[in-house]
Amino acid sequence: MPVLITVGLIGAVAWMALASRAKRKSVLAELAGHLGGQAGSNDVRGALDGVGVHLQLTTRGSGSSSTQWTYVDCPLPPGYPLTIHLEEHGWFDRGKIARGDMVDVEVGEPAFDEKFRVEAAPAEVVRRLLTPEVCAYLLRLGRVELATLDGNVRLAIRGWLDQADAAREAIAITVAIARGVRSAHTAADAAVARPIVGGAYRGFADESPVRAAQAARADEVAKVEAVRRQRAATRTLVLVMVMIGIGVLAAMIMAG
Repeated sequence: MPVLITVGLIGAVAWMALASRAKRKSVLAELAGHLGGQAGSNDVRGALDGVGVHLQLTTRGSGSSSTQWTYVDCPLPPGYPLTIHLEEHGWFDRGKIARGDMVDVEVGEPAFDEKFRVEAAPAEVVRRLLTPEVCAYLLRLGRVELATLDGNVRLAIRGWLDQADAAREAIAITVAIARGVRSAHTAADAAVARPIVGGAYRGFADESPVRAAQAARADEVAKVEAVRRQRAATRTLVLVMVMIGIGVLAAMIMAG
Protein backbone atom coordinates (compact mmCIF):
# COMPACT_ATOMS: atom_id res chain seq x y z
CA MET A 1 0.00 0.00 0.00
CA PRO A 2 2.73 2.58 0.89
CA VAL A 3 4.36 1.86 -2.46
CA LEU A 4 1.10 2.50 -4.31
CA ILE A 5 0.59 5.76 -2.42
CA THR A 6 4.11 6.89 -3.26
CA VAL A 7 3.69 6.00 -6.92
CA GLY A 8 0.36 7.81 -6.97
CA LEU A 9 1.84 10.95 -5.45
CA ILE A 10 4.72 10.93 -7.92
CA GLY A 11 2.27 10.50 -10.78
CA ALA A 12 0.10 13.35 -9.52
CA VAL A 13 3.09 15.68 -9.20
CA ALA A 14 4.28 14.74 -12.69
CA TRP A 15 0.81 15.33 -14.13
CA MET A 16 0.58 18.74 -12.46
CA ALA A 17 4.00 19.71 -13.80
CA LEU A 18 3.03 18.68 -17.33
CA ALA A 19 -0.29 20.53 -17.09
CA SER A 20 1.45 23.66 -15.81
CA ARG A 21 3.99 23.48 -18.61
CA ALA A 22 1.28 23.07 -21.23
CA LYS A 23 -0.66 26.03 -19.82
CA ARG A 24 2.48 28.16 -19.76
CA LYS A 25 3.25 27.26 -23.36
CA SER A 26 -0.28 28.14 -24.41
CA VAL A 27 -0.18 31.53 -22.67
CA LEU A 28 3.21 32.40 -24.17
CA ALA A 29 1.97 31.44 -27.63
CA GLU A 30 -1.09 33.67 -27.16
CA LEU A 31 1.14 36.55 -26.04
CA ALA A 32 3.40 36.02 -29.05
CA GLY A 33 0.37 36.51 -31.28
CA HIS A 34 -0.65 39.60 -29.31
CA LEU A 35 2.85 41.07 -29.72
CA GLY A 36 3.50 39.84 -33.24
CA GLY A 37 6.60 38.09 -31.94
CA GLN A 38 7.98 34.72 -30.95
CA ALA A 39 7.62 32.58 -27.84
CA GLY A 40 10.32 30.52 -26.17
CA SER A 41 10.00 27.92 -23.45
CA ASN A 42 9.80 30.57 -20.71
CA ASP A 43 9.69 33.90 -22.49
CA VAL A 44 8.19 35.84 -25.36
CA ARG A 45 9.53 38.71 -27.45
CA GLY A 46 7.62 41.12 -29.64
CA ALA A 47 6.36 44.69 -29.73
CA LEU A 48 3.31 46.68 -28.70
CA ASP A 49 2.51 50.14 -30.03
CA GLY A 50 5.98 50.34 -31.55
CA VAL A 51 7.77 49.49 -28.29
CA GLY A 52 9.84 46.33 -27.94
CA VAL A 53 8.69 43.88 -25.27
CA HIS A 54 10.44 40.96 -23.60
CA LEU A 55 8.42 38.99 -21.03
CA GLN A 56 10.28 36.36 -19.00
CA LEU A 57 9.11 33.77 -16.51
CA THR A 58 12.13 33.31 -14.29
CA THR A 59 13.27 32.42 -10.77
CA ARG A 60 15.37 34.07 -8.11
CA GLY A 61 17.46 32.12 -5.67
CA SER A 62 17.93 28.38 -5.74
CA GLY A 63 16.65 25.22 -4.13
CA SER A 64 14.00 25.59 -1.46
CA SER A 65 14.56 29.36 -1.30
CA SER A 66 13.86 29.96 -4.99
CA THR A 67 10.94 32.19 -5.95
CA GLN A 68 9.12 32.66 -9.24
CA TRP A 69 9.08 36.08 -10.89
CA THR A 70 7.71 37.59 -14.08
CA TYR A 71 9.84 40.26 -15.79
CA VAL A 72 8.57 42.63 -18.45
CA ASP A 73 11.33 44.65 -20.14
CA CYS A 74 10.88 47.52 -22.59
CA PRO A 75 13.65 49.68 -24.10
CA LEU A 76 13.79 53.34 -23.09
CA PRO A 77 14.25 56.09 -25.66
CA PRO A 78 17.90 57.24 -25.69
CA GLY A 79 18.89 60.75 -24.72
CA TYR A 80 16.34 61.18 -21.90
CA PRO A 81 18.00 60.88 -18.46
CA LEU A 82 16.02 58.63 -16.14
CA THR A 83 16.62 56.32 -13.20
CA ILE A 84 13.89 54.46 -11.32
CA HIS A 85 14.20 51.96 -8.49
CA LEU A 86 10.77 51.30 -7.01
CA GLU A 87 10.05 48.71 -4.34
CA GLU A 88 8.18 48.36 -1.08
CA HIS A 89 9.39 50.42 1.85
CA GLY A 90 11.70 48.65 4.30
CA TRP A 91 11.68 49.05 8.05
CA PHE A 92 14.58 51.49 8.18
CA ASP A 93 13.82 53.55 5.08
CA ARG A 94 12.44 56.57 6.91
CA GLY A 95 15.63 57.11 8.87
CA LYS A 96 17.80 56.69 5.77
CA ILE A 97 15.67 59.17 3.84
CA ALA A 98 15.86 61.68 6.70
CA ARG A 99 19.68 61.36 6.78
CA GLY A 100 19.97 61.76 3.01
CA ASP A 101 21.21 58.19 2.56
CA MET A 102 18.18 57.34 0.44
CA VAL A 103 15.92 59.18 -1.99
CA ASP A 104 12.14 58.84 -2.06
CA VAL A 105 10.00 60.65 -4.63
CA GLU A 106 6.42 61.06 -3.47
CA VAL A 107 3.89 61.15 -6.29
CA GLY A 108 0.91 62.51 -4.35
CA GLU A 109 -1.04 59.24 -4.06
CA PRO A 110 -1.13 58.62 -0.27
CA ALA A 111 -1.60 54.84 -0.34
CA PHE A 112 1.07 54.48 -3.01
CA ASP A 113 3.56 56.77 -1.25
CA GLU A 114 3.00 54.86 1.99
CA LYS A 115 3.68 51.47 0.42
CA PHE A 116 6.45 52.18 -2.07
CA ARG A 117 9.87 53.75 -2.01
CA VAL A 118 10.51 55.49 -5.34
CA GLU A 119 14.24 56.14 -5.54
CA ALA A 120 14.20 57.92 -8.87
CA ALA A 121 15.06 61.01 -10.89
CA PRO A 122 14.24 63.40 -12.41
CA ALA A 123 11.41 63.72 -9.89
CA GLU A 124 9.31 65.88 -12.22
CA VAL A 125 9.52 63.29 -14.98
CA VAL A 126 8.92 60.35 -12.65
CA ARG A 127 5.75 61.92 -11.27
CA ARG A 128 4.43 62.24 -14.82
CA LEU A 129 5.23 58.58 -15.55
CA LEU A 130 3.64 57.23 -12.37
CA THR A 131 0.13 58.24 -13.31
CA PRO A 132 -2.85 57.45 -11.06
CA GLU A 133 -3.58 54.47 -13.35
CA VAL A 134 -0.03 53.11 -13.00
CA CYS A 135 -0.07 53.65 -9.23
CA ALA A 136 -3.41 51.88 -8.88
CA TYR A 137 -2.11 48.93 -10.90
CA LEU A 138 1.05 48.57 -8.81
CA LEU A 139 -0.96 48.79 -5.59
CA ARG A 140 -3.16 45.88 -6.73
CA LEU A 141 -0.22 43.56 -7.10
CA GLY A 142 1.51 41.65 -4.35
CA ARG A 143 5.29 41.92 -4.43
CA VAL A 144 6.33 44.20 -7.30
CA GLU A 145 9.36 46.19 -8.39
CA LEU A 146 10.01 48.73 -11.14
CA ALA A 147 13.54 49.58 -12.24
CA THR A 148 15.64 51.00 -15.03
CA LEU A 149 18.64 48.92 -16.08
CA ASP A 150 20.76 48.56 -19.20
CA GLY A 151 18.64 51.00 -21.17
CA ASN A 152 15.38 49.27 -20.32
CA VAL A 153 12.55 49.70 -17.85
CA ARG A 154 11.67 46.47 -16.04
CA LEU A 155 8.46 45.60 -14.26
CA ALA A 156 9.13 42.66 -11.93
CA ILE A 157 6.17 40.82 -10.39
CA ARG A 158 6.44 38.05 -7.81
CA GLY A 159 5.03 34.86 -9.28
CA TRP A 160 4.50 33.70 -12.84
CA LEU A 161 1.72 35.43 -14.74
CA ASP A 162 0.12 32.31 -16.17
CA GLN A 163 -3.08 34.09 -17.19
CA ALA A 164 -2.93 35.83 -20.55
CA ASP A 165 -5.07 38.78 -19.40
CA ALA A 166 -2.79 39.49 -16.44
CA ALA A 167 0.30 39.24 -18.63
CA ARG A 168 -1.19 41.57 -21.25
CA GLU A 169 -1.99 44.12 -18.55
CA ALA A 170 1.57 43.99 -17.20
CA ILE A 171 2.91 44.46 -20.72
CA ALA A 172 0.57 47.40 -21.38
CA ILE A 173 1.65 49.16 -18.17
CA THR A 174 5.35 48.73 -18.93
CA VAL A 175 4.91 49.90 -22.51
CA ALA A 176 2.98 52.96 -21.29
CA ILE A 177 5.84 53.88 -18.96
CA ALA A 178 8.49 53.43 -21.68
CA ARG A 179 6.45 55.39 -24.22
CA GLY A 180 5.79 58.15 -21.71
CA VAL A 181 9.43 59.02 -21.08
CA ARG A 182 9.86 61.26 -24.11
CA SER A 183 6.56 63.10 -23.58
CA ALA A 184 7.27 63.50 -19.85
CA HIS A 185 10.58 65.22 -20.62
CA THR A 186 8.88 67.35 -23.29
CA ALA A 187 6.21 68.41 -20.79
CA ALA A 188 8.90 69.28 -18.25
CA ASP A 189 10.63 71.44 -20.88
CA ALA A 190 7.34 73.13 -21.77
CA ALA A 191 6.80 74.10 -18.13
CA VAL A 192 10.03 76.16 -18.12
CA ALA A 193 9.49 79.90 -18.56
CA ARG A 194 11.19 81.34 -21.66
CA PRO A 195 11.80 85.09 -21.53
CA ILE A 196 11.32 87.02 -24.77
CA VAL A 197 14.51 88.72 -25.95
CA GLY A 198 15.36 90.85 -28.96
CA GLY A 199 12.74 93.57 -28.79
CA ALA A 200 8.99 93.83 -29.03
CA TYR A 201 8.69 93.21 -32.80
CA ARG A 202 11.57 90.84 -33.50
CA GLY A 203 11.68 89.13 -30.16
CA PHE A 204 12.12 85.39 -29.70
CA ALA A 205 11.96 83.02 -26.78
CA ASP A 206 15.27 82.48 -25.00
CA GLU A 207 15.87 78.72 -24.85
CA SER A 208 18.75 78.90 -22.37
CA PRO A 209 16.46 78.29 -19.35
CA VAL A 210 15.26 75.07 -21.00
CA ARG A 211 18.81 73.89 -21.55
CA ALA A 212 19.62 74.71 -17.93
CA ALA A 213 16.61 72.73 -16.76
CA GLN A 214 17.64 69.76 -18.91
CA ALA A 215 21.15 69.88 -17.42
CA ALA A 216 19.66 70.04 -13.92
CA ARG A 217 17.56 66.94 -14.60
CA ALA A 218 20.65 65.05 -15.77
CA ASP A 219 22.49 66.14 -12.60
CA GLU A 220 19.55 64.94 -10.51
CA VAL A 221 19.83 61.48 -12.07
CA ALA A 222 23.58 61.41 -11.38
CA LYS A 223 23.05 62.38 -7.73
CA VAL A 224 20.49 59.62 -7.14
CA GLU A 225 22.80 57.03 -8.67
CA ALA A 226 25.65 58.33 -6.51
CA VAL A 227 23.51 57.94 -3.37
CA ARG A 228 22.71 54.36 -4.35
CA ARG A 229 26.37 53.53 -5.03
CA GLN A 230 27.42 54.98 -1.68
CA ARG A 231 24.79 52.97 0.15
CA ALA A 232 25.89 49.77 -1.60
CA ALA A 233 29.52 50.48 -0.70
CA THR A 234 28.53 51.02 2.95
CA ARG A 235 26.63 47.72 3.02
CA THR A 236 29.66 45.92 1.60
CA LEU A 237 31.96 47.50 4.17
CA VAL A 238 29.66 46.55 7.05
CA LEU A 239 29.47 42.96 5.77
CA VAL A 240 33.26 42.74 5.53
CA MET A 241 33.66 44.10 9.06
CA VAL A 242 31.11 41.60 10.39
CA MET A 243 32.91 38.71 8.70
CA ILE A 244 36.24 39.89 10.10
CA GLY A 245 34.70 40.14 13.56
CA ILE A 246 33.30 36.62 13.30
CA GLY A 247 36.69 35.35 12.17
CA VAL A 248 38.52 37.04 15.04
CA LEU A 249 35.97 35.73 17.57
CA ALA A 250 36.27 32.20 16.20
CA ALA A 251 40.06 32.40 16.39
CA MET A 252 39.89 33.57 20.02
CA ILE A 253 37.52 30.75 20.94
CA MET A 254 39.76 28.15 19.30
CA ALA A 255 42.87 29.61 20.96
CA GLY A 256 41.19 29.54 24.35
